Amino acid sequence: MPSEPQDQPKLQPVLQIRELSKTFRIYAKPIDRLKEAFSSKSFHQTHQALSSISFDLLPGQALGLIGQNGAGKSTLLKLISGVLDPDSGSVTASGRIAGLLELGTGFDPEATGRENIAINGHLLGLSSEEIESITPQVIEFAELGPFIDTPIRTYSSGMQMRLGFSIAFHSRPKAFVVDEALSVGDARFQQRCMQKIREYKASGGALLFVSHDLNAIRLLCDQAMVLHQGRLMFHGAPEEAVRVYYKTLAGSDNEPDSHSASGQDLSTYGRGEVVIESLTWAHAARTVEISSDRSSKAPSPGSAHASITVSSGDPVQLQLAIRSEIAFSASVGILIRDRFGQDIFGINTAMLELPVEFAPGQSRTIAFDLSLAMAPGRYTLTVAVHTDTSHVHNCQHWWDNALEFEVIGFSGKPFSGVSRLDHRVSLISSEGLRAQDAPGARCDNSI
Repeated sequence: MPSEPQDQPKLQPVLQIRELSKTFRIYAKPIDRLKEAFSSKSFHQTHQALSSISFDLLPGQALGLIGQNGAGKSTLLKLISGVLDPDSGSVTASGRIAGLLELGTGFDPEATGRENIAINGHLLGLSSEEIESITPQVIEFAELGPFIDTPIRTYSSGMQMRLGFSIAFHSRPKAFVVDEALSVGDARFQQRCMQKIREYKASGGALLFVSHDLNAIRLLCDQAMVLHQGRLMFHGAPEEAVRVYYKTLAGSDNEPDSHSASGQDLSTYGRGEVVIESLTWAHAARTVEISSDRSSKAPSPGSAHASITVSSGDPVQLQLAIRSEIAFSASVGILIRDRFGQDIFGINTAMLELPVEFAPGQSRTIAFDLSLAMAPGRYTLTVAVHTDTSHVHNCQHWWDNALEFEVIGFSGKPFSGVSRLDHRVSLISSEGLRAQDAPGARCDNSI
């Protein structure tokens, strides 16, 4: 009789964070520290940077960390890396943790790059033999050439970042903690770093990745956390984490306050004084309309999970019916994302210098005409009302993934890549005279 399949062994966390908290004392003047030392009177204010943070990082997992400036991200990474000590809680690591935090951390500015490889290697717990074996690989990846034997103080910020990343990565850590420092490098080196990170993750390495690049969080991470005012607001799927983060940026009063947003509708939020009542999608002879609350009508072909199909290059019109309870100068915008959650195209009336004015109680309809000259695939449409060019300023209504559609083919000549650019190809004769034009399909994204 065949034996029953046994359960897969549970992965042991590479990093365990339990009830981690950190408070800083803020002094108005440096002399106040001395006054307090010799007095029973307090001269400081306290700032709770982190409050009872708990999570696990598993082998092969990429965990994203996002939050506004001052949310506590850097403090958390410094506690994990041992740069700071917590007031309470614990950090338990099952192996070497390598971190790339602020530029210059751990570098001796007077020592050469080669000497700093040895210094940082010893700080990471490597033996002299291990340091000697990885040094050629570190130098090759950092691409510093002859500068490797010059003092660190002569390095640009990009050169320091390349060396820091190369040292940390080639130390073969169980977990790799990387902050926004990667944003300093040029595009080519960032791509190389991302490729190395993917290879490292595929081999079982764990990654704690902090970035304001939300597309990178969506593409690279399996899960993501949102920190807000020192609290862990959300821990779950990257797409949902980005929505929670957007909600904190918008200043919504209805923010999730638990570690899970399960059961909460994060698709629409805002201040509620100006609302998008409905969205109409017109394509050829087909018109689909949905309401923003999704409760006043039966499920329609325009619901977020319905299938609307178009061909690449087809013209469509999007109409937003908007009602305002207040006098408001609005920026009305749309955003298209691909199936990975990457932002493909976005435009709003503030970018076009076309403010939409509302009087109290007024309703208006805003129409966007555009050609969907995008590669075949699945996409979502997000719509919003706010001020200025970004929804972080006075967001009145953000309707995330309001509509889903699919581009299934080409209405004109095919192309490769993400989108069709306006183009014209000319064949020039040897005498310099134009022999033949091969016009490309015109792509007009104006509104």
